[in-house]
Amino acid sequence: MALKKRERRAPVGARHVRLYPEFTLEQALDFVISAKKVEGLRERTLTD
Repeated sequence: MALKKRERRAPVGARHVRLYPEFTLEQALDFVISAKKVEGLRERTLTD
């Protein structure tokens, strides 16, 4: 049984860099709360 040779990794500069949107804390909280409202959670759960 032959072993597979390891694939060479891409050099650091050649790696794909993912860019994520930048949110403030307030924007992130509003996003999460609005998503939870759509899921149907009660207001009491959201305020707690």
